[in-house]
Amino acid sequence: MTHFRASIARFAFVLLLLPPVANGQSLKASTWESMGPDGGYLTDIAQNPTNGDLFAVAYGYPSRLFKSTNNGDLWQKISEIQTYVNYLLIDLQQPQTIYASESYVGTNWGILKSTDGGVTWVRKGFPGDQDKGYYVGQFFSDPMDAKKLMLTGYSYTYNTPVTIYRAYVAKSTDSGNSWSIKEYSNITSEQFRPISVEPDPLNANIVYVGGYSTIQPYSYGRIFRTTDNGTTWADITGNVVQGNVYDILADISNPGRVFAVSYAGVYRSTDRGSTWVRGNGSNYGGRLLCDPKNSATVYAYSNGLTCFRSTDAGVTWTSLTTGLIGGGTNELIIHPSVSGTLYTATRAGFFRSTNGGQSWSSANGGLLASYVPVLRCLPTSPKTLYISFMYNGLYRTSNALGKGGPSSALGVTWDKMPEYSYCEGILHMEVSRTDPNVMYIQEGSG
Repeated sequence: MTHFRASIARFAFVLLLLPPVANGQSLKASTWESMGPDGGYLTDIAQNPTNGDLFAVAYGYPSRLFKSTNNGDLWQKISEIQTYVNYLLIDLQQPQTIYASESYVGTNWGILKSTDGGVTWVRKGFPGDQDKGYYVGQFFSDPMDAKKLMLTGYSYTYNTPVTIYRAYVAKSTDSGNSWSIKEYSNITSEQFRPISVEPDPLNANIVYVGGYSTIQPYSYGRIFRTTDNGTTWADITGNVVQGNVYDILADISNPGRVFAVSYAGVYRSTDRGSTWVRGNGSNYGGRLLCDPKNSATVYAYSNGLTCFRSTDAGVTWTSLTTGLIGGGTNELIIHPSVSGTLYTATRAGFFRSTNGGQSWSSANGGLLASYVPVLRCLPTSPKTLYISFMYNGLYRTSNALGKGGPSSALGVTWDKMPEYSYCEGILHMEVSRTDPNVMYIQEGSG
């Protein structure tokens, strides 16, 4: 801590020695222009079903909301939301209404709502217990009635010897202005941590809960089902499902068909979870998505930059990661009217596929959402800069003075350096003064 304070003091002293003018112009009047690179850590994306407008929210505080009206070719920041936003939801009937949520909600947090397309935001309350936190696993609206919203996830207690986790479902019938919440406390006598909660889309009395039980020194994946809205529960894991269950998806088009995903694979049931069959291959993920026009097409994706697709309702799977970078697939959406067009958000920005996910390309023009904690200039060349692109490795430009390609207003082009490890962020970097090919990097993945 002492060293940090001394560094700040030295930096401030240098600033005081700067001349009041530079090239005949006061520093206060100087203008700044972005050098890029485009992209950044996106936590979620959403699409207006009416006109195709895209929205992307960047990680950080405040969270920055970007909008594209041309499929991601060009982005513009439209607002800053004074919290960490992890989820976006657009009203299907009134697309100017957008909802935003953090990963956790409660008495001190809640759901934010915009009625002017994301320009201004109002925080809405959440009926949680003040002594609990509420993790948001899924946030969605009823496709038949957009006023009906639902949050699912788990609650957890504060300041207790043993943390108690409970699955919950929170519902709103008035476009998020008020909420009711139901917690499920009698699922099992085991120490169970729910991760995914999936209400049956065709029967309100049926709810699926997936997660894991911690039976020391091991944890075991578990799936439970209620058919009487939580009065009683049945363990439907069986002997087939292996690994912590991260997501459950009930097929709205095919009553009885349910999917579950863990790090061991994707599983399918055709009898509401009474029996399960594992799909082929080494497919796995953290989230599941059905194509709304063809529920036999299912996607599995996760924050480990994995993306798989099945076109036969989960029997066989193929990998869909060509062209993706960024260390995490945080969201996947399907264009509502253009066949084969998919969008995804990663820690490197926004990516688009026009061939059903077979290949991806970045579309980040003007989306300036990256964190750059380290900047270094090559001692022998002022045109060569290295930057740490937080959560996405190391980048270099050899034309820092511009007159290059169209990747920024100045024409500065950036190249991503080869990966040398899976790094969460580079905290410090030095270039040798005697040999510019020698670099020293301090990685900060913890």
